[in-house]
Amino acid sequence: MGYSRYNSEGYFDPTAYEALTNISKERKERKKLCLSVRRMLMMWKPML
Repeated sequence: MGYSRYNSEGYFDPTAYEALTNISKERKERKKLCLSVRRMLMMWKPML
């Protein structure tokens, strides 16, 4: 999902753009980490 560099009034708003972009990156990283942990747990489950 992309975010606009401009606010609703059409003015350039780099602060909001950067904040939303960073939040999006953090969510993607967290999702990736959760999937990795799930895969590891699924590999260990048969051993227990």
